[in-house]
Amino acid sequence: MKIRMIVFAVTLTTCGFSSNGQELTSKRESAFAQADADKTRRAAELDSDSEFQLFKKDAERQYFENLKKFESLKLKNKDKDKDKEEREQCSKKIADFEKRNTELKNRFANFKHTTTIQWISFKDDFIRDMDQLEDEIRSMR
Repeated sequence: MKIRMIVFAVTLTTCGFSSNGQELTSKRESAFAQADADKTRRAAELDSDSEFQLFKKDAERQYFENLKKFESLKLKNKDKDKDKEEREQCSKKIADFEKRNTELKNRFANFKHTTTIQWISFKDDFIRDMDQLEDEIRSMR
């Protein structure tokens, strides 16, 4: 009976140490996984920052190109073959284009680049709106 008790006590102790060892290993692996995740997140943020700066330059370029297009449309609108109503209608469209172009510029200027997910969402919306404006400008030419 004493032998059984000793074997039982040894078995419990061994299982307890084994469990603690697994716990320590699990905690250590978790810490390494967290450190790897942090490194990956930081790298993604740096990539996101670089992409943001490139996109910002491209958006500014597009803004100024649109301004030139508006001036060209205004000159075409002064065409003598158009009647007064048609010129007024074109002037209103051009004014709307200018307003939307400025709104896009301001929206970009006011964007606070905080997370990658927010940046991706913002970028997708911005591209969609800029493309829509571009299509409408093209349709007036």
